[in-house]
Amino acid sequence: MLVAAYAASKAAVVSLTRSLAVEWSKHGITVNAIAPGAILTRALATSVAPGEGSPEELRAQKKELKNFMARMALGRLGEADDIARVALFLASDLSSYITGEMVVVDGGYLIS
Repeated sequence: MLVAAYAASKAAVVSLTRSLAVEWSKHGITVNAIAPGAILTRALATSVAPGEGSPEELRAQKKELKNFMARMALGRLGEADDIARVALFLASDLSSYITGEMVVVDGGYLIS
């Protein structure tokens, strides 16, 4: 059930972005969204750092992270700056002819 709710929320963001882009375009306003991939935050760093648990659990955690990273085309987790740069671009005049788009910033995870 959680997967269905997550998928529905993502589809809602895409739909809302497109609808608002159409509605607000007559006022010269562009509307876009950013879909971030795995971003190295303090919480993520803490969750993947060696911690407590049995040796088997730690091995399983390390294997899961390795498998996840293997799908990253750029071979690294994103950083907050990676998202900020896209937001800055979308907020600037450089993106004045882009509207109704979902910009995926995931280091190539979805294409791998």
